[in-house]
Amino acid sequence: MSGTTGGTGPELMLGPTGGTDANGGEAPVDPGVCDDLSIQTYEAVPTVLLLVDTSSSMFDERAKLWDPLFKALMDSTTGVVANLQSKVRFGFASYKSVTRPAGAAMCPLLVSTDLKIDNYETIQTQYAAAGVTPTTDFKWETPTGASVAAVAKTLSEFQPEPAGPKFLLLVTDGDPDTCAVRDPQCGQDDSIKAVQDAYAAGIGTFVIGIGDILTSTNGSMRVGKDHLQDIANAGKGLPVAANSLEYSYSACVKDTGLTATYATEAETPGTAPYYTVSAADPTTAQTQIADAIIASLEQTRSCTFNMDAQVNGDASLGTLTLDGNSLPFGDADGWSLGTDLISVTLNGSACDTWKTKGGKVNVVFPCKLVPVERVPVKPPK
Repeated sequence: MSGTTGGTGPELMLGPTGGTDANGGEAPVDPGVCDDLSIQTYEAVPTVLLLVDTSSSMFDERAKLWDPLFKALMDSTTGVVANLQSKVRFGFASYKSVTRPAGAAMCPLLVSTDLKIDNYETIQTQYAAAGVTPTTDFKWETPTGASVAAVAKTLSEFQPEPAGPKFLLLVTDGDPDTCAVRDPQCGQDDSIKAVQDAYAAGIGTFVIGIGDILTSTNGSMRVGKDHLQDIANAGKGLPVAANSLEYSYSACVKDTGLTATYATEAETPGTAPYYTVSAADPTTAQTQIADAIIASLEQTRSCTFNMDAQVNGDASLGTLTLDGNSLPFGDADGWSLGTDLISVTLNGSACDTWKTKGGKVNVVFPCKLVPVERVPVKPPK
């Protein structure tokens, strides 16, 4: 696995071979041969919804925040989406709430696209439209929790074929508020709850912090980098550090009470990775953002491979190799057959090696011992 930026754009090796099929999915890995039957394996294609904060503060120093983020994601030559759109089902959603001097507030206000392979053009259009600098007569807020809940529902209902892992990539520059209380920014519990619910629904979350959130401090609550750590932990199903008693009894949350799940005294909060971008120079910031996005997307790589055949016999008689090295069946650091009988999964250190370095995965099941029946495999949609 490699993630780079530069003249040729970022590279994320999401398939064991360099090719793609006509539908944008990964080309088959070197097939193992069982008499006249080729068993081909296909890496599961991840679905990634890019959730971008469009609160007013994102535009206060637009040249340091919004613009380098947009270029890192959407530049037609070097941008992450342009370069990976054939390997990842991308979708996009911007989020904010609007508080006007008069009239009803809109919260959350989302601009979103469908989720699909080769989605660059649609995302570019919607993303550019979301990047209009706000006028001065009202403020755009940061309802992270409500927005995560809304897009997680969309992701949960999305059923691609063949199935693959689903993720949110959240980029924000500020501590969250809620739709009920837009100032002060004390929507931490709301946001953590939404990310934990998404994880329970099978959706992981990665978070990148830029701008003001990197320097924000508040003695009565977990804000800034502490909150980014909490979101990262929630997005991986790890224990989240408890907030302060002052926060629990603050005017923002005392009426509703805390709804997220926090680490007990016997638990140690997690240390899931989160990413920050602090460069003042726009060009350097763009590079840092692209690197952070690639580092996040590297973690979306699946260690499960779909096959175009069904195994109807003793799977332990099969052979799976990673870059020519045979891995033990049923081992914590080896491989296993899926309960669907049409997928194999790398486990433990084998999975870690695959995510880091990639490689060629070959599967062979001997015909005389394991009857194999072909089943159709649909291309990614």
